[in-house]
Amino acid sequence: MVGWQSIRSHVASLHLKIQDNALFPIRARIMGEPLYHAIGDSHTRIFEGQYPFITHTLGPATAYGLNNENSRTGSRKKLASVIRKIDRSRDFIILSFGEIDCRFHVLNLYEKSGGEKSPEEIIDKSIGNYLKVVGQFDLRDGRLMLLSIPPAGRQDNIYKYPFYGTQKKRAIITKMFNEQLAQACKEREIRFIDLYSKVCGDDGIIPMQYEEDETHLNNKVVPFVREILALNRKKMET
Repeated sequence: MVGWQSIRSHVASLHLKIQDNALFPIRARIMGEPLYHAIGDSHTRIFEGQYPFITHTLGPATAYGLNNENSRTGSRKKLASVIRKIDRSRDFIILSFGEIDCRFHVLNLYEKSGGEKSPEEIIDKSIGNYLKVVGQFDLRDGRLMLLSIPPAGRQDNIYKYPFYGTQKKRAIITKMFNEQLAQACKEREIRFIDLYSKVCGDDGIIPMQYEEDETHLNNKVVPFVREILALNRKKMET
């Protein structure tokens, strides 16, 4: 009969190169390890096929609209549905929202207001809506984390938005959003995964080595996230 320790060692040595979440819970249970559920917009895709991450992509959701029960994407209801199924006594949750806000929503609202609402005010409102929803879930002991917004991408206005900033404007808005989100997390004692500062170019744009496409990071950035999570675990254990 194969010993339990032998099974654990064998599972630990597996290099699962799959784009499917199905086997990761089995591996985690055998190893007695937690899973990290990345939930949110398309930027959760950096974690696909990367143990111990499980991805739950909810579509083109915004931080601003997350608190809207009747949003076009239905993101709030989808988020609640996913979280209900997670073993929150064992696993961790990483939320990813806000990139779409930075790419066009903040500037769009600014221009529509005729400049009456500043970008800072709109970002503050977006983060406030985001955190209202976050506050509705009973997540304690550092098991909830918010992922920073990726640096601005090189994508042109392919969707023909009426107001779409230059790369420089989008880079500035993204930096502001991350700074305000980090501060809001600190005030509420929510763990913030600052991937942005580790992968952002000097111009505020995604460096080409970390570029999956003109908007998304690739999975070369995942080791940075693992480092941050390892530091978080040490803090939780002390």
